[in-house]
Amino acid sequence: MSVTTPAFAQDESEIEVAMNVGALGVVDSDDGWNGEYIYFGPSLFIPVTEHFAFIPVLTVEAAPESGYWGFVGTGMLEYIPSKGPVAFDIVPSIGTDTDKKGSTVTFWAVGPGATITFSNSLMLGAAFQASGIIGDSDAGIIYFPLANLAIPIP
Repeated sequence: MSVTTPAFAQDESEIEVAMNVGALGVVDSDDGWNGEYIYFGPSLFIPVTEHFAFIPVLTVEAAPESGYWGFVGTGMLEYIPSKGPVAFDIVPSIGTDTDKKGSTVTFWAVGPGATITFSNSLMLGAAFQASGIIGDSDAGIIYFPLANLAIPIP
């Protein structure tokens, strides 16, 4: 479960700080549709070169219909092929998911993603990630369609 900041044209030496709010769906290769999560949290857009950026993100997430919630940390590497709206990502994440009874699991996920930026703050994206529960040998493939609003903080 992850999020990114916009891949918009900016000064390569400037670090962009943003607050992110969004929604994502979780589709598991074994169980199908798992539900929708909403999330909120800060991110940094750190230019590395003209075409690469590192984007650390920390979010709080909740699935209102199921009562699940948790924290997710992501350290994304984003490739921006041009000043256009499309970017490609490698998306590693680690997080927690807690149910209504207070039972918590820690999960990992890693995989490719892509985003299309419509403005300096709105994007749509998706990620395919191999994911599993830490301490459990079973891993599955999870798909995350997402919509994200990243509000730059001056």
